[in-house]
Amino acid sequence: SLESSPIFADIDGKDKDEELVIFSSDGLIHVYQQDGSELAGFPARVDRRRPMKSSEANNVLGSCAFRADKADCIAKNGTIDPDVAGQTAMMPMSIGDLDGDGTLEIVATTWDGWVFAFEHDGSSRAGFPKSMNFDHVKQTSETEVIDGGFMASPVLYDLDMKPGLEIIAAGMDQYIYVWHADGTPMAPYPVRLFNPDDEQSVETKARIVATPA
Repeated sequence: SLESSPIFADIDGKDKDEELVIFSSDGLIHVYQQDGSELAGFPARVDRRRPMKSSEANNVLGSCAFRADKADCIAKNGTIDPDVAGQTAMMPMSIGDLDGDGTLEIVATTWDGWVFAFEHDGSSRAGFPKSMNFDHVKQTSETEVIDGGFMASPVLYDLDMKPGLEIIAAGMDQYIYVWHADGTPMAPYPVRLFNPDDEQSVETKARIVATPA
C-alpha cells in the first residue's frame, strides 16, 4: 500500500523533467519517470522492521511463517519473505541538496524510528541511516503516551548557518532530533518538547505527530 503522499522533483538532474517519488509500505522508495519507467538505481530499499532483522535478539525469524523447516509447525506449506516487512512511512519524504553539490538527496523518516537518506542515484548516503533514542520509550503509561517512531515528515533546513542542510525530525517520543548532512548529530539535540512552566506538561509525555516548521 501507499500511505505517504508522492513528491515531484528532478532527481536525475539531467533535464528539467520532474520524477514522481513515492515511499511504499513494503520499504521501497520508487522514483518514476514521465514515461512510467523507474529511474536507474531505484527502487531503493530501507531496512527491515526490527522484528525481522537477524541482528535483533527478539526477532521472529524462527517462527513457522518465516522458516523452511516446518517439522513442528501446524501449517506446513509456504514461507514468508521477511524482506516484505520493510520499514514504512506515514507522511511524505523530503527532498533537497543536503551537501550543496548540485544533486538532490531523498530523506525519509519511518514509523519504526529511523531516518534514511539516499543519493540521486539510489545509493545510501554515507553516515545513514540514523535512529531515534529508543531508551526514551522504554517506559509508557497512561500519562506517558509515546512511541518509538516518526509520524511527521523530516524537514531540511540550514540551522547552523554553515554549508549543508540539517535534517530535522519530530519523534513520537516527544523529542526533536537534528542531524547534519553527514549524519552527525547537531548539539544540543535531541531535546524534549514541553512547557517548563506547566507542571502537567513536565510530568506527562505525548507523541509529536506534526511536522516541524
